[in-house]
Amino acid sequence: MYTRRILPKLLWGVAFLLVTTIAAAAPSPSGSVAIETAEGSASGDTRWTDCTVLFKGKLSPCTVSGLSAPLTGLARVLGMVYGFEDLGGLCRHLQGSRR
Repeated sequence: MYTRRILPKLLWGVAFLLVTTIAAAAPSPSGSVAIETAEGSASGDTRWTDCTVLFKGKLSPCTVSGLSAPLTGLARVLGMVYGFEDLGGLCRHLQGSRR
């Protein structure tokens, strides 16, 4: 009788510990990037008008070139950035990926 009552609680406790351990081990993002196109952009001729990097709680403007969107009209690209200690490291990484 006692085992029937305690076993489900024990299993729920173990499951909770596993989930919290996995969540704690997941890397947290260093920042985020948001890019927007101009309204008149055509496919293949994308004009990026607004680029913002949020890094350690501070918004910084940025520019984008060499990236095209397969859509006409407005497009918005949002992304998370992982594994960078400073904004300069992120900039160097992005410049190196264009080569």
